[in-house]
Amino acid sequence: MIKYSVIMPVYNAINFIEENLKMFAKLDRDDIELIIVNDGSTDNSINIIKTYRSKIKNLSIINQENRGVSYSRNIGIKNAKGKYVTFLDCDDSLEDNLFIEIDKIYAEDFDLIRYGFSNITKKHAKKEKIAEKKEIYSKSNLNKEIFKLIYTTRKFNTVWNQVIKREIILKNNIYFDTNHKYAEDFEFNRNLLNYVDRICFLPDCLYNYYINETSISRKEIKDTVIKCINDSIEIHTQTYIDCKQKNEELLEDTFKNISLEFQTTIRRLFFLENMSVIELSKIFNKLRSYDQVKMLVREKEVHNWKSNMFIDNCIYKKNNYLGILFYKYYFKIKKIIKYILQ
Repeated sequence: MIKYSVIMPVYNAINFIEENLKMFAKLDRDDIELIIVNDGSTDNSINIIKTYRSKIKNLSIINQENRGVSYSRNIGIKNAKGKYVTFLDCDDSLEDNLFIEIDKIYAEDFDLIRYGFSNITKKHAKKEKIAEKKEIYSKSNLNKEIFKLIYTTRKFNTVWNQVIKREIILKNNIYFDTNHKYAEDFEFNRNLLNYVDRICFLPDCLYNYYINETSISRKEIKDTVIKCINDSIEIHTQTYIDCKQKNEELLEDTFKNISLEFQTTIRRLFFLENMSVIELSKIFNKLRSYDQVKMLVREKEVHNWKSNMFIDNCIYKKNNYLGILFYKYYFKIKKIIKYILQ
């Protein structure tokens, strides 16, 4: 019987795929399957993967045209056989003792088991715990505690540091929205939490998230960034609407949190090459015309809420050229300093 299905989308992963393949080859367990979804790789990734057919037990390889990580994860879910599914990005890794730790509580039949992770660069590793000790949530405290976390924090923004009972996904048709390129992990978790009854938080950091240190100079495309901003506004505004319906006492904190989420995506515009203040101003004016943003502005005015200064000045209020010019250099300088100090 398969206990765990690990779903790993792969796209042009020749520089790091083999480390994960070696890890699964060492597991030597009959109750774990690795589902690799080759998402139209154009490098030699698939040939390296094929050399591990005889080395990894329960290895499945699914080839498809390039459709993106969300589509690939959905395909993996539909082909999984395990009681639990989990996701692994091909440039990250799992701790060797992940399945040993989950084995210890397997019989407790949780719907969702979530654990911490490590942010890793070439210079350091920082552990991101989600609990100091084992914590269990059930129907009696689930809505109050868990929904507070998902509405007012970023602790459910990732899907790879958890295992999920597969039957809940299938029964309730919970899949990744393939139209979204940003915040799709959070959206998936938000939908998932409507159907789980028992959750366990573990204090262990069992997933390794590798940060690309060259990201400071990464070239982004304007249309991609704007798509991510639109996704962020759509997904997080829906979170506000959900909170207003279910947990109105959390509304102010939710409003502040989604303002931070907007800032995370919108500030990427300031790192685009040849992005003028005039063009930035036009983009912000367009964002303010969205019905979702208009709704949030009305809520802000009715409740007299404050968000962070950047979102207030650039989105919720009419922007000015001097303000945009200030932020254009502020974010760049801040990121450069942070990179140097790492």
